Parts: sequence; C-alpha cells; structure tokens
Amino acid sequence: SPGNQAPVANAGADKAITLPTNSVVFNGTGTDTDGTIAGHSWSQVSGPSTATLTNATTANLTASSLVAGSYTFALVVTDNQGLASAADPVTVIVNPASPGNQAPVANAGADKAITLPTNSVVFNGTGTDTDGTIAGHSWSQVSGPSTATLTNATTANLTASSLVAGSYTFALVVTDNQGLASAADPVTVTVNPATTPLGQQVISLTLINADTDQPIRDLVAGDVLNLATLPTKNLNVRANTNPTIVGSVVFTLSGMVTRNQTETSAPYALFGNNGNDYYTWTPPLGSYSLQATPYTQAGGAGTAGTSLSLSFTVTNQTSSALIASSTPSTLKEEELSFAATLTKVYPNPSPDGHFIIELPAAFQGEMTYTLVSSVGAKMSSGKFSLPASTSLLKLNLSQQMVTVGEYYLHLKGARAQTNLRLIRK
Repeated sequence: SPGNQAPVANAGADKAITLPTNSVVFNGTGTDTDGTIAGHSWSQVSGPSTATLTNATTANLTASSLVAGSYTFALVVTDNQGLASAADPVTVIVNPASPGNQAPVANAGADKAITLPTNSVVFNGTGTDTDGTIAGHSWSQVSGPSTATLTNATTANLTASSLVAGSYTFALVVTDNQGLASAADPVTVTVNPATTPLGQQVISLTLINADTDQPIRDLVAGDVLNLATLPTKNLNVRANTNPTIVGSVVFTLSGMVTRNQTETSAPYALFGNNGNDYYTWTPPLGSYSLQATPYTQAGGAGTAGTSLSLSFTVTNQTSSALIASSTPSTLKEEELSFAATLTKVYPNPSPDGHFIIELPAAFQGEMTYTLVSSVGAKMSSGKFSLPASTSLLKLNLSQQMVTVGEYYLHLKGARAQTNLRLIRK
C-alpha cells in the first residue's frame, strides 16, 4: 500500500473590502484522506504593506492593518504524521476609502448688462451636488457703486434693484442636504448710464383707480401701495409712452402675482381695459416687480423700445396715529390752508431720510411735528422754529426712518397744518 498521503489545504474564497475597513478574516480548512489535520500555518505572500496576522496557527486567520491594494496570503496544513500540504493562496482586494460628502457647486448664471432707466435685474442661479441634493441658496452683494436692494436672496432667482450706473458683483452660495456649503460663484451686472432715448419708450407707470377710471399717481421705484390709505382697492396700472401711441406694450409682472399682458391699443393697461374703462385688480399683499416694454408693431412684434422697470410693495396698514392727528374740530377754517393745498416733497422716496418740503405758502414761527410708521407707531415728535419766513423745510429724518418703508409726518403751525406721506427706500 502507498505511504502516508499529503493533506490538502483550502484557504477559502478571495475577498474584497473598502477602507476604512482594514481587516479581514479567512476561514481555512484542511483534509487528509489517510489521517487527520494536526496543524495550520498562515503566511503573507505579497501585498503593499506587511499585514498584522492574528491566529496564524489556527484555521481562521485575521489579517489587519491593511492599506489600499492587493494582498495574497497562503495556508499550509499538517497531518497527524507531520506531513505538510502544498500552500493554498487566497487574495483580498483592499479598495480605497469612498470620498466623504462632496461640496455642491453653485452657478450664479451669466453676466448681464442693463441700461438706465432699467435699474433692476434677475439672476437665475443653479446648484448641483454629485452625492446629494441642493437644500438652500444664499445671494449676497460683493461690490458695487451703491447698496442694491436684494429680493428673493434665499432662492435660486435673485432680483437686484435700485441699481445706479456702474458695475456690481453678486455671489451665490448653495448648501447641500447635509449642510455643506459651496464656494461662492460671482456674477456681474454692468449698469450703463441712460442714453438719449431713440424711438419708442415707456416714460412712466400710473396707478389707476379702476372704480373711477382716473389716475391716482405715478409709481416710483421702491413704491409702497398701502391699500388702507388708497382711495380704492380696485386698481390697475397704465403705461405712458413716448410717443403717446406705439405699436404695442408688453407688461411683465412678477411677485405675489405673475402676469404677462400685451396691449395693442391705448390706453395700455396691465390688467386690461375696454377703452377708458379699466378692468379691476385687487393686488394681494407682498412684493412685486413690473416691466413695461414698447414695441413698434402690434402684439409685441417689431422692434423693442426703451422699457421701464420698477419694484413695489403692497401693504394694508391703517395708521391710527395719523387718524388721531387729523384736523381737530376746534381748528379755524383758515388753519386748513396747508392741509387743503398740495404740498410738495422731494426726493420721495428718499434713499437716506433727507427730505425737502415745499409748502404752498411762506411760513414763519414755531412748528410741531409727529412722525409715525405705516402701522401707526410713533417714531418721533418735537418742535422747531423758523426765524425767517420760508416755504422750504429741510428735514433730516435719517435717524427716525431707519428701516425702508412708508411713514407719515404731521406738521402743525399756528395757522397751518399738513399730513405728508414719506417713503424711505
């Protein structure tokens, strides 16, 4: 009969792991046709580093301290007569660690250029994240000749308004679903000075009382429409053009209400009309941007002229303090002269809280004043004296009108008083 037969080693199946997991267990076996397995011996054959071997004289080897790369280990078993098997190799592939959360990438969009009187621009930003989703947007102004008014600064689409001539840079940062922020992506808008108008242009936008079909007043950039103080809540907006008749006017309204309206026949109304009968619009409270563009042909066709863009806000706030300070019953008829006559205020809106008030008649002596907010909160009161007769008052209310918005000023003298609506933009 043949002599003692060599046993056979089986190191098990090849394996693969991914860092930071850096250890692996091999479950080896041995067989002997004419005896029993008496011993096991594991060794490292190759690899990018020297592994730490635990339980190397048992059937089950633990190899640790592994780095990225391919390792080969071998198992040899010995039978009960001391005869060793051939070495059986087994391989483990150690894959590099998967990268952690990758930062998202912001794209603020293409650079833009506008020409005054257009003084606002919309940037349509985007964000991408290879290993997640975009959870937030944040716009900021980096530089520019003035501080712009930023609307929707925490959304993908920023509106920058109140721009003056010069170059502005804004930046978009996006945040992913794990709170990791991107690098800031800059975008530039060049605001060109107004040029001598050529061809058709929209020269102003007029707020219309849709009940009477009569104008209330022209809108200005950053305007505040307080439904509580307007003569009606039923409104419309008319575009005034030069020349008076153009091919058509295209309106674009965004904000709480989105509307695109093309008007071919004068008067050109944002919410439509039947001749001089204006259709009614009661605006929801909130912020809006409006652009009106004239065209040489009907239906928005032909060559575009000079458009007019502005933003405005609709509120509905009653000023109880202003009502309380209205004309007392004890005032004599001649004391109403200022209240019943148009008093001019400029600039209004004011960028810094400085106003010039032009009274309808010269005044001399002591005046008292009360300034209240649009919700009736008293901001300031006091008195001042005009030693010489004048019809011009220069007021610095920058410290009282700190925030942007609508305010009311009550002026009262010995024989005159007036209530004025002031706007800080």
